[in-house]
Amino acid sequence: PIIDETPAEPTDKEIEKSEKKPRKDYKTAWEFYDWAKACMDRNGENYNPEFAVKLFTEAANGGITVAKYKLGKLFLTGNGVEKDIQKAVEWLKQAAMEENEFAEYALGRLYMKGEEKDTVAAEEYLLKAAKRGNKYAAYLLGKEYLSGENFGKEAGKAEKYLLKAAEYGNKYAEYILRTEYLHSENFTKDI
Repeated sequence: PIIDETPAEPTDKEIEKSEKKPRKDYKTAWEFYDWAKACMDRNGENYNPEFAVKLFTEAANGGITVAKYKLGKLFLTGNGVEKDIQKAVEWLKQAAMEENEFAEYALGRLYMKGEEKDTVAAEEYLLKAAKRGNKYAAYLLGKEYLSGENFGKEAGKAEKYLLKAAEYGNKYAEYILRTEYLHSENFTKDI
């Protein structure tokens, strides 16, 4: 059995950990980023998504890659702002060009299932993200190679990426691996 659900989105902590620009060297840009995050807190007194977009843009223009990712996600989901796939793709591609694994993962998902379906681009972005250690991308690749729904069905690749995802702590991947080892002939070794 294939689990349809894709695990939860990455946390802010995971995303910010991927940033290569140190706070001490990019102090002003980081201040814009932190202020923007406060403006996106629905429970906070400063909730103002439109202003957050302006602040994230300042942070992005100041060199903060995760701000580019955040802008891409905001426009992709329409969370507090008008949904705009074209702007989302622009910002996510900028972050991906700076090797942001979460932007690569988001683009991979978008191209796999979104309005901009392109399974070749989806696979490329997911492979890049998984190579950088993104557990969400590794899980999704494993699941897709197992099902053959969007990419070719390849049990060896499915096992490889599900094992990677499980090593990164993805419980969904662990479940699929155990199930496949016990009840199917797709994989050959026990865990």
